Amino acid sequence: MSNMLPVGSKVKLKDGRILVIIGYLPNKPNDEKLYDYICCRNIYGIRHKKEDLVLDRDYFYINNEDISKILYIGYSDDEFDLFSHYTDLVKENIRKAKKNNKKLSEEDIKGLYTNILDKVNKEIGGDKDEK
Repeated sequence: MSNMLPVGSKVKLKDGRILVIIGYLPNKPNDEKLYDYICCRNIYGIRHKKEDLVLDRDYFYINNEDISKILYIGYSDDEFDLFSHYTDLVKENIRKAKKNNKKLSEEDIKGLYTNILDKVNKEIGGDKDEK
């Protein structure tokens, strides 16, 4: 079982900031480190000022261990459960590649996610056909 939180979850970090999860397994620009989540500010969200986006003031990259408290859990359904399961497999593949000093390109990571989405769509689609 994954310990990933669904998109829309509201978390309090150990440093006191409150953020909302908007995505999974991002890399910061110019940083090869893999994070668990990409987040935005609670309440403010992502602002539309170009200078803020360029200066990376609207996005925060965090890991599960940075979270001190879960304030709200976003929407979760069977599709999220499948996605979360496959996200764990992607993390495992990325970590194995890094251990073997293999550098994964952004295209490699996108390919892993494409495979996840294909599997999720196939399984969700398969469930619909059986009903």
